[in-house]
Amino acid sequence: MAVVNIQQAIKESQLDENKRRELSTAIHAHFKEWLYATGNIKQLYFLQAD
Repeated sequence: MAVVNIQQAIKESQLDENKRRELSTAIHAHFKEWLYATGNIKQLYFLQAD
């Protein structure tokens, strides 16, 4: 799964803890923007409703 791979790569990076948090926050923000831009946010809400 891509998310697991990204999380592992961040953990294994040479970045200090503050930079890791900053990177993680940036990835989350861009993913959220993508969800809204593509309309896929509706699918997420649908999955949460189940």
